[in-house]
Amino acid sequence: MARQVNLAEAKTHLSRLIEAVEAGEEVVIAKGGKPVAKLSPIRHAGRRRKLGLLDGKLKIPDDFNAPLPDEILPDFGAAAGGLSSGDVAYSQPPRTIRKRLRPRTR
Repeated sequence: MARQVNLAEAKTHLSRLIEAVEAGEEVVIAKGGKPVAKLSPIRHAGRRRKLGLLDGKLKIPDDFNAPLPDEILPDFGAAAGGLSSGDVAYSQPPRTIRKRLRPRTR
Protein backbone atom coordinates (compact mmCIF):
# COMPACT_ATOMS: atom_id res chain seq x y z
CA MET A 1 0.00 0.00 0.00
CA ALA A 2 1.17 3.55 -0.74
CA ARG A 3 2.41 5.79 2.04
CA GLN A 4 0.31 8.94 2.54
CA VAL A 5 1.88 12.26 3.54
CA ASN A 6 0.34 15.71 3.96
CA LEU A 7 1.24 18.59 1.68
CA ALA A 8 3.43 20.40 4.22
CA GLU A 9 5.45 17.24 4.87
CA ALA A 10 5.80 16.62 1.12
CA LYS A 11 7.16 20.15 0.60
CA THR A 12 9.61 19.77 3.46
CA HIS A 13 10.84 16.27 2.59
CA LEU A 14 10.48 16.13 -1.20
CA SER A 15 14.02 14.80 -1.71
CA ARG A 16 13.38 11.91 0.70
CA LEU A 17 10.07 11.13 -0.98
CA ILE A 18 11.74 11.07 -4.40
CA GLU A 19 14.34 8.62 -3.04
CA ALA A 20 11.52 6.39 -1.76
CA VAL A 21 9.84 6.52 -5.17
CA GLU A 22 13.13 5.64 -6.90
CA ALA A 23 13.27 2.59 -4.61
CA GLY A 24 9.85 1.51 -5.96
CA GLU A 25 7.51 2.90 -3.29
CA GLU A 26 4.37 4.89 -4.13
CA VAL A 27 3.66 8.06 -2.14
CA VAL A 28 0.24 9.72 -1.96
CA ILE A 29 0.15 13.45 -1.15
CA ALA A 30 -2.94 14.63 0.72
CA LYS A 31 -4.34 18.08 1.30
CA GLY A 32 -6.67 18.40 4.25
CA GLY A 33 -6.65 14.62 4.64
CA LYS A 34 -7.87 14.01 1.06
CA PRO A 35 -5.51 12.44 -1.49
CA VAL A 36 -4.73 14.86 -4.33
CA ALA A 37 -1.58 13.47 -6.01
CA LYS A 38 0.44 10.30 -6.30
CA LEU A 39 4.18 9.95 -6.79
CA SER A 40 5.07 6.66 -8.43
CA PRO A 41 8.10 5.28 -10.23
CA ILE A 42 8.20 5.55 -14.01
CA ARG A 43 8.18 2.17 -15.68
CA HIS A 44 10.61 2.17 -18.59
CA ALA A 45 9.80 0.20 -21.72
CA GLY A 46 11.80 -2.97 -22.02
CA ARG A 47 12.96 -2.91 -25.63
CA ARG A 48 13.81 0.04 -27.85
CA ARG A 49 12.36 0.10 -31.33
CA LYS A 50 14.78 -0.18 -34.21
CA LEU A 51 14.56 2.67 -36.72
CA GLY A 52 14.58 1.88 -40.41
CA LEU A 53 13.08 -1.58 -40.00
CA LEU A 54 11.21 -1.30 -43.33
CA ASP A 55 13.92 0.65 -45.14
CA GLY A 56 13.95 -0.39 -48.79
CA LYS A 57 10.88 -2.61 -48.43
CA LEU A 58 8.24 0.00 -49.32
CA LYS A 59 7.98 2.05 -52.47
CA ILE A 60 5.99 5.27 -52.68
CA PRO A 61 4.80 5.82 -56.26
CA ASP A 62 5.93 8.96 -58.07
CA ASP A 63 2.30 10.08 -58.53
CA PHE A 64 1.45 9.74 -54.82
CA ASN A 65 0.58 13.45 -54.48
CA ALA A 66 -1.05 13.75 -57.89
CA PRO A 67 -4.67 14.99 -58.01
CA LEU A 68 -7.33 12.29 -57.86
CA PRO A 69 -9.14 11.33 -61.06
CA ASP A 70 -12.42 13.21 -61.57
CA GLU A 71 -14.48 10.00 -61.63
CA ILE A 72 -13.62 9.13 -57.99
CA LEU A 73 -13.83 12.64 -56.48
CA PRO A 74 -17.50 12.16 -55.44
CA ASP A 75 -16.42 9.19 -53.30
CA PHE A 76 -14.37 11.65 -51.22
CA GLY A 77 -17.17 14.16 -50.69
CA ALA A 78 -16.69 16.36 -53.75
CA ALA A 79 -19.93 17.39 -55.48
CA ALA A 80 -20.24 16.24 -59.07
CA GLY A 81 -18.95 19.04 -61.27
CA GLY A 82 -18.22 21.17 -58.19
CA LEU A 83 -14.51 20.51 -57.89
CA SER A 84 -11.95 19.60 -60.43
CA SER A 85 -9.03 17.37 -59.56
CA GLY A 86 -6.75 20.38 -59.01
CA ASP A 87 -9.04 22.07 -56.46
CA VAL A 88 -8.69 21.63 -52.73
CA ALA A 89 -11.79 21.11 -50.59
CA TYR A 90 -11.74 22.16 -46.93
CA SER A 91 -14.46 20.97 -44.64
CA GLN A 92 -15.22 21.85 -41.05
CA PRO A 93 -13.01 19.74 -38.75
CA PRO A 94 -14.77 17.58 -36.15
CA ARG A 95 -15.75 19.38 -32.94
CA THR A 96 -13.07 17.70 -30.85
CA ILE A 97 -10.34 18.90 -33.21
CA ARG A 98 -11.78 22.44 -33.35
CA LYS A 99 -11.71 22.54 -29.57
CA ARG A 100 -8.01 21.59 -29.51
CA LEU A 101 -7.17 24.13 -32.25
CA ARG A 102 -8.62 27.04 -30.28
CA PRO A 103 -5.94 29.26 -28.74
CA ARG A 104 -5.85 29.13 -24.98
CA THR A 105 -6.61 32.36 -23.17
CA ARG A 106 -5.98 32.99 -19.52
